[in-house]
Amino acid sequence: LSKGERKQLLNWGVKGADFTTEAASVIDLVEEQVNRSPDQVALVFDHSSWTYRELNRTINQLAQYISAQGEIKAGDAVAVLMDRSDWYAIAMMSILKLGAIYVPIDRSLPPARQEYVIKDCGAKLVLSDFDVPSHLDLSGITCSQLPTTSELTQYPDVNVGLPMVDDAVAFIIY
Repeated sequence: LSKGERKQLLNWGVKGADFTTEAASVIDLVEEQVNRSPDQVALVFDHSSWTYRELNRTINQLAQYISAQGEIKAGDAVAVLMDRSDWYAIAMMSILKLGAIYVPIDRSLPPARQEYVIKDCGAKLVLSDFDVPSHLDLSGITCSQLPTTSELTQYPDVNVGLPMVDDAVAFIIY
Protein backbone atom coordinates (compact mmCIF):
# COMPACT_ATOMS: atom_id res chain seq x y z
CA LEU A 1 0.00 0.00 0.00
CA SER A 2 1.13 3.52 -0.63
CA LYS A 3 1.33 5.93 2.31
CA GLY A 4 -1.85 7.63 1.14
CA GLU A 5 -3.76 4.35 0.85
CA ARG A 6 -2.53 3.24 4.26
CA LYS A 7 -3.59 6.55 5.81
CA GLN A 8 -7.03 6.31 4.18
CA LEU A 9 -7.58 2.77 5.52
CA LEU A 10 -6.50 3.78 9.01
CA ASN A 11 -8.81 6.80 9.02
CA TRP A 12 -11.94 5.04 7.82
CA GLY A 13 -14.54 4.74 10.53
CA VAL A 14 -12.60 6.83 13.04
CA LYS A 15 -14.93 9.83 12.86
CA GLY A 16 -17.35 8.60 15.52
CA ALA A 17 -19.45 6.32 13.33
CA ASP A 18 -21.54 3.83 15.26
CA PHE A 19 -20.86 0.30 14.08
CA THR A 20 -22.94 -1.44 16.71
CA THR A 21 -25.42 -3.98 15.43
CA GLU A 22 -27.52 -6.82 16.72
CA ALA A 23 -26.31 -8.95 13.81
CA ALA A 24 -24.60 -12.14 14.85
CA SER A 25 -23.52 -13.26 11.37
CA VAL A 26 -22.93 -12.06 7.84
CA ILE A 27 -26.37 -13.48 6.99
CA ASP A 28 -27.91 -11.27 9.69
CA LEU A 29 -26.07 -8.26 8.26
CA VAL A 30 -27.44 -8.89 4.78
CA GLU A 31 -30.96 -9.32 6.12
CA GLU A 32 -30.65 -6.09 8.13
CA GLN A 33 -29.63 -4.35 4.92
CA VAL A 34 -32.58 -5.90 3.04
CA ASN A 35 -34.89 -4.33 5.63
CA ARG A 36 -33.13 -0.94 5.51
CA SER A 37 -32.68 -0.49 1.78
CA PRO A 38 -34.21 -3.33 -0.23
CA ASP A 39 -33.93 -1.57 -3.58
CA GLN A 40 -30.29 -0.53 -3.28
CA VAL A 41 -27.70 -2.40 -5.33
CA ALA A 42 -26.12 -5.15 -3.26
CA LEU A 43 -24.09 -7.17 -5.77
CA VAL A 44 -22.58 -6.37 -9.16
CA PHE A 45 -20.77 -8.84 -11.38
CA ASP A 46 -19.93 -8.18 -15.02
CA HIS A 47 -23.14 -6.81 -16.53
CA SER A 48 -25.58 -7.98 -13.88
CA SER A 49 -26.58 -6.29 -10.67
CA TRP A 50 -28.79 -7.41 -7.80
CA THR A 51 -30.71 -5.34 -5.28
CA TYR A 52 -30.74 -6.49 -1.67
CA ARG A 53 -34.34 -7.68 -2.11
CA GLU A 54 -33.51 -9.70 -5.26
CA LEU A 55 -30.35 -11.08 -3.73
CA ASN A 56 -32.05 -12.20 -0.52
CA ARG A 57 -34.97 -13.75 -2.41
CA THR A 58 -32.59 -15.72 -4.65
CA ILE A 59 -30.37 -16.75 -1.73
CA ASN A 60 -33.46 -18.08 0.07
CA GLN A 61 -34.67 -19.98 -2.99
CA LEU A 62 -31.25 -21.51 -3.63
CA ALA A 63 -30.97 -22.45 0.05
CA GLN A 64 -34.31 -24.26 -0.23
CA TYR A 65 -33.08 -25.98 -3.42
CA ILE A 66 -29.78 -27.04 -1.82
CA SER A 67 -31.58 -28.35 1.24
CA ALA A 68 -33.84 -30.47 -0.95
CA GLN A 69 -30.98 -31.98 -2.97
CA GLY A 70 -29.49 -34.12 -0.25
CA GLU A 71 -31.44 -33.24 2.84
CA ILE A 72 -28.65 -30.77 3.64
CA LYS A 73 -28.83 -29.45 7.17
CA ALA A 74 -26.73 -27.41 9.58
CA GLY A 75 -23.20 -28.75 9.88
CA ASP A 76 -23.19 -30.60 6.54
CA ALA A 77 -20.39 -29.75 4.10
CA VAL A 78 -21.39 -28.49 0.64
CA ALA A 79 -18.63 -28.31 -1.96
CA VAL A 80 -18.95 -25.57 -4.58
CA LEU A 81 -17.30 -26.31 -7.91
CA MET A 82 -18.10 -23.17 -9.87
CA ASP A 83 -16.47 -20.40 -11.83
CA ARG A 84 -16.40 -17.00 -10.13
CA SER A 85 -19.68 -15.21 -10.78
CA ASP A 86 -22.60 -13.55 -9.05
CA TRP A 87 -24.07 -17.05 -8.63
CA TYR A 88 -20.92 -18.14 -6.81
CA ALA A 89 -21.59 -15.51 -4.15
CA ILE A 90 -25.27 -16.47 -4.03
CA ALA A 91 -24.35 -20.15 -3.57
CA MET A 92 -21.98 -19.30 -0.71
CA MET A 93 -24.61 -17.22 1.09
CA SER A 94 -27.27 -19.90 0.54
CA ILE A 95 -25.06 -22.53 2.12
CA LEU A 96 -24.30 -20.28 5.07
CA LYS A 97 -28.01 -19.51 5.48
CA LEU A 98 -28.62 -23.24 5.90
CA GLY A 99 -25.98 -23.39 8.62
CA ALA A 100 -24.07 -25.75 6.35
CA ILE A 101 -20.33 -25.60 5.71
CA TYR A 102 -19.21 -23.86 2.51
CA VAL A 103 -16.27 -25.62 0.80
CA PRO A 104 -14.99 -23.79 -2.31
CA ILE A 105 -13.16 -25.91 -4.87
CA ASP A 106 -11.07 -24.27 -7.55
CA ARG A 107 -11.85 -25.60 -11.03
CA SER A 108 -8.21 -25.22 -12.03
CA LEU A 109 -7.12 -27.86 -9.51
CA PRO A 110 -6.19 -31.25 -10.93
CA PRO A 111 -9.13 -33.67 -10.83
CA ALA A 112 -7.42 -35.88 -8.24
CA ARG A 113 -7.10 -32.89 -5.89
CA GLN A 114 -10.73 -31.86 -6.45
CA GLU A 115 -11.84 -35.40 -5.63
CA TYR A 116 -9.63 -35.51 -2.53
CA VAL A 117 -11.02 -32.22 -1.17
CA ILE A 118 -14.62 -33.28 -1.78
CA LYS A 119 -14.12 -36.61 0.00
CA ASP A 120 -11.84 -35.34 2.77
CA CYS A 121 -14.23 -32.60 3.90
CA GLY A 122 -17.10 -35.09 3.98
CA ALA A 123 -19.20 -33.17 1.47
CA LYS A 124 -22.80 -34.36 1.28
CA LEU A 125 -23.40 -32.30 -1.84
CA VAL A 126 -21.33 -30.94 -4.72
CA LEU A 127 -22.95 -27.89 -6.30
CA SER A 128 -21.61 -27.02 -9.73
CA ASP A 129 -22.45 -24.52 -12.45
CA PHE A 130 -21.75 -27.25 -15.04
CA ASP A 131 -22.11 -30.99 -14.92
CA VAL A 132 -19.70 -32.43 -12.38
CA PRO A 133 -16.87 -34.02 -14.37
CA SER A 134 -17.57 -37.73 -14.88
CA HIS A 135 -13.93 -38.63 -14.27
CA LEU A 136 -14.34 -37.72 -10.58
CA ASP A 137 -15.22 -40.75 -8.45
CA LEU A 138 -17.89 -39.27 -6.21
CA SER A 139 -19.98 -42.34 -5.51
CA GLY A 140 -22.20 -41.80 -2.50
CA ILE A 141 -22.05 -38.01 -2.81
CA THR A 142 -24.97 -36.09 -4.27
CA CYS A 143 -23.94 -33.91 -7.21
CA SER A 144 -26.21 -31.15 -8.42
CA GLN A 145 -25.97 -28.61 -11.17
CA LEU A 146 -26.94 -25.05 -10.27
CA PRO A 147 -30.61 -24.64 -11.16
CA THR A 148 -31.80 -22.16 -13.75
CA THR A 149 -33.58 -19.02 -12.62
CA SER A 150 -36.92 -20.48 -13.76
CA GLU A 151 -36.26 -23.72 -11.84
CA LEU A 152 -35.56 -21.68 -8.69
CA THR A 153 -39.01 -20.10 -8.83
CA GLN A 154 -40.42 -23.50 -7.75
CA TYR A 155 -38.81 -22.99 -4.34
CA PRO A 156 -40.10 -20.64 -1.63
CA ASP A 157 -38.29 -17.33 -1.27
CA VAL A 158 -38.73 -17.22 2.50
CA ASN A 159 -35.94 -17.56 5.02
CA VAL A 160 -35.16 -21.14 5.97
CA GLY A 161 -35.61 -20.07 9.58
CA LEU A 162 -32.62 -21.85 11.01
CA PRO A 163 -30.96 -20.15 13.97
CA MET A 164 -27.31 -19.27 13.46
CA VAL A 165 -24.93 -20.89 15.92
CA ASP A 166 -22.05 -18.61 16.94
CA ASP A 167 -19.40 -21.30 17.10
CA ALA A 168 -20.48 -23.31 14.05
CA VAL A 169 -18.02 -23.95 11.23
CA ALA A 170 -18.85 -21.67 8.30
CA PHE A 171 -16.31 -22.77 5.71
CA ILE A 172 -13.41 -25.10 5.04
CA ILE A 173 -10.63 -23.95 2.74
CA TYR A 174 -7.92 -26.28 1.46
